Amino acid sequence: MIENRQKFKVVCDVETSGSCPIRNGVISACILIIDEHCNVVDEFIRNVCPPNLTKKWWSLEAQGIHGISYETVQTYMSNDQFCYELLIFLGKYKAEGPLDFICHANPSGWFSKTEGWIIIKWFDYNFIEWCFRKATFQDGIEMVWTMNKVLSSRQLISTVKMGKEAGHKKNNLKVWSERIGFDLKHHDPTSDTYCCLEVYKHLRAINDHENDIRNQLQNGVQEPSGLHNIFSTNQKFTT
Repeated sequence: MIENRQKFKVVCDVETSGSCPIRNGVISACILIIDEHCNVVDEFIRNVCPPNLTKKWWSLEAQGIHGISYETVQTYMSNDQFCYELLIFLGKYKAEGPLDFICHANPSGWFSKTEGWIIIKWFDYNFIEWCFRKATFQDGIEMVWTMNKVLSSRQLISTVKMGKEAGHKKNNLKVWSERIGFDLKHHDPTSDTYCCLEVYKHLRAINDHENDIRNQLQNGVQEPSGLHNIFSTNQKFTT
C-alpha cells in the first residue's frame, strides 16, 4: 500500500448502541490527531447519547461487548453537542485540506447472523458521519455545509486492509495487540484508538522498509547485508 503523506491525520474508534447506524448511534468515541511522524498532537474523547434512543433498538449484544448500559448512556452528552464540539476540534486541522481517517475497520461490509443484517463498511467513520446526519443544528444549512467540509476525507485508511496486504491472516485488534505487545483494554474506544495507531505505525514501517528495498533494487543497489525483511527477523509478526 502506497499512501500519500500529509501533515495531519485522524485516528478514530467508536463504540455504538448497535450495528445499524439508522437505528443506533455512537455512544463513546476517541479521535486522535497525529502528525506526519505519527506523534499524537491532540485528542478528542466523548461519551454520547444517540438521538431518539429507545430500548427497542438498544442492542444487548453490543452492551455485552462494551459493557455500557442503556441507563448510563442516558446521562451522556447529546448527539448535537457531540457533533458541534467535533466540528470545532477537526476544524483546527483542516487548513491543508481534507484529512486522512485511519481506523481498524473492514473496508467492506459483512453479514451478521446475530444482528440479521449487513454490517456497514468503514464502521467507525460511517457511524461518525451518521451522527451528523441525525443532528438538528440551529444553524441549519450553514452547519451542514461545515460538516461536509470538515468530515470530507482525503483518504480512508484501514489497518485491517494494511494487515491483509502485509500477509497477515488474522487482523482482529486483540490479535494485533498481542503481536505488538500493546496492553489493550478491548472495546474501550481510547485504548482501541491508541492500539490502532500502534498497528498503523508498525505496518507503515514495514511498508516503508519494503519501498526502500524496492527503490534500491530499481536503482541497481544491492540490499546491505545488515538489512533483512522484517518478517524474517521477527517471526512473531507473521501469524
